[in-house]
Amino acid sequence: LELTAESYLNRSPQRVPTGEVVSVDDTAFDFRIARAMEEQLEHFADGNL
Repeated sequence: LELTAESYLNRSPQRVPTGEVVSVDDTAFDFRIARAMEEQLEHFADGNL
């Protein structure tokens, strides 16, 4: 089972309010960062090291 950033983010779009900051247990996570990470992973997957 291969889990890519894209498939993870596409699994449940309601859970990914892009551009919003979500706080969980006093920890904020900005989904814009997740999108940037996804783009970087796709860049690597394309062999553009």
